[in-house]
Amino acid sequence: MVWKRILTVSTITVLFLGFRGFYLFKWSHSESGSIKGFPVPKGADLTKDKKSVQEYYWSFASEENGLPEWYEMTISYAAGI
Repeated sequence: MVWKRILTVSTITVLFLGFRGFYLFKWSHSESGSIKGFPVPKGADLTKDKKSVQEYYWSFASEENGLPEWYEMTISYAAGI
């Protein structure tokens, strides 16, 4: 009886975290116009748009600290790595 309850709570927790991760990935990014499937954060502002390159300003990214770790993971997931 106790094991059933532990299994149920564990299953619900894993499903919740999985759906939460999918939700954050799917709806917090849009697809780049120049590279199909590349995730661009919704809060990023397009600064330059050339034929093959798009540059964005995003307040979470900086030259000193680079990209946030969670965004690097999002790029890896989108690339299928």
